Formats: sequence, structure tokens, C-alpha cells
Amino acid sequence: MLHEQQKKALKAAFPHTVPILTGFLFLGFAYGIYMHSAGLSVVYTFFMASLIYGGSLELLAVGFLLGPFAPLETLFLAIMIQLRHLFYGIAMLGLGVSILSLVIFKAEHFILPAMLGILGIFLLAKPKLERQFMEAKVSL
Repeated sequence: MLHEQQKKALKAAFPHTVPILTGFLFLGFAYGIYMHSAGLSVVYTFFMASLIYGGSLELLAVGFLLGPFAPLETLFLAIMIQLRHLFYGIAMLGLGVSILSLVIFKAEHFILPAMLGILGIFLLAKPKLERQFMEAKVSL
């Protein structure tokens, strides 16, 4: 049961989520129609939409399912498509460092200091992340 404060927060946040909800509904309908037109059942549609993180891989998976059996190629392509999310995360981490480097070193010379700054963040965060990993491993 929701507490009064949670209800207020949900009521305040809901209008801001409607555009995203609308986009997901249209994409979901389009994906369902595409899967149906490819001759795949609702069960495939449900499980693929639930288990695959990237929408582009969902669309390509239809071709993988209907094409000749090639598990290694399918695995390789799936990994390559999903690896882009790793770079999105790194880009968001480095955004602040990149902007700071751009301001300090100007557009002609900012990329090397930005990359070194991002590397420095990773090196500084490594001991803490290793400790957290070991603590999580021990608690299992």
C-alpha cells in the first residue's frame, strides 16, 4: 500500500512520464505487428520484448529466428549490437571531464586531456569498486 507521500510523488511525476509512455506504446504496437506479420506467435513477442534490452536487437532477432540456424554469428552480432550501451555509459561519465577540458584547453587540444581525465576517474574509482565487489562476493 502506498503512503501519502508516495502517492503525491507519483501524482506529480506521472504527467512527465506520459510522452515516454506514449512512445513505448507505439513502438510496442509496431513491434507486435512486425512479429505477427513475420508469422511469430505472441509468446515469442512477449519473451523477446521482456528479455532483450536493446530495441534494435529485438527487430534484428526476427531475422535471426526466421533465417538459417547460425548460433555463433547470431551471438556475435547480438553482443556487438548491445556493446553500444557500454559506450553510452562511458560517454556520460566523461561528459563533465570533456566539458571541463574543452573550456580549459579549447577545441583544438581538449581530447587528450579529456581522455586522460576519464582514465584518471577510472583509476581512482577502481579500489572502491574492487572492495564493493569483494564485499558482495563474500556476502554471497
